[in-house]
Amino acid sequence: MYKKIIDITREIHSGIAVWPGDPGITMERTSSFEKGNGSTVTRVSLGLHTSTHIDMPLHFIEGGKTLDEADLTKFAGRCKIFEITSDKAITKNDIENLDIQKGDIVLFKTKNSNYSLDEPFKFDFIYLDLDAAEYLTEKGVKTIGIDYLSIEAFGSREHKVHKTLLEKEIVLIEGLDLKNVEPGNYFLSCLPLKLKGCEASPVRAVLFVF
Repeated sequence: MYKKIIDITREIHSGIAVWPGDPGITMERTSSFEKGNGSTVTRVSLGLHTSTHIDMPLHFIEGGKTLDEADLTKFAGRCKIFEITSDKAITKNDIENLDIQKGDIVLFKTKNSNYSLDEPFKFDFIYLDLDAAEYLTEKGVKTIGIDYLSIEAFGSREHKVHKTLLEKEIVLIEGLDLKNVEPGNYFLSCLPLKLKGCEASPVRAVLFVF
């Protein structure tokens, strides 16, 4: 039996930072008790890459797998959280001596977790360098998570990091909140919505402590 659950999901509400150019968030009460209705109904409009979310291969790979084709074992299972203290990027040198094995779910905690999405978008967030992405594909991990809205540097034109990982069908979890989580081993659950033909989905990501 688990001892506790740690929520590592960022909130979704109107006004939070989104990737520049992505749709903003609108929430509308279409039915409410205050309006004299007998129930509460809310309509939400947002981009699928909002807050804590998953990227599937179709995001950058033509013909890549979509959410409804996903291997659910990539969204739930034992995971390893590593804290990286780099001020710019996570490089191969930062991770090559870590205990990363084939089939692992790997989450990286960085100073990004100190950034709130209630603040303006941070253009200088910590990202995964290409040499680290290539190393992780060689190791055969199945899922990688990071604690800001993209695993790749802002302004990347060729999207080599995304493509390197997604070509190998490595699932990406972006926008995690690991501020209050110690490095170590946990059980992760971050199941996406079953959106047919879609490349991404917001998730409720939680860690189980045993």
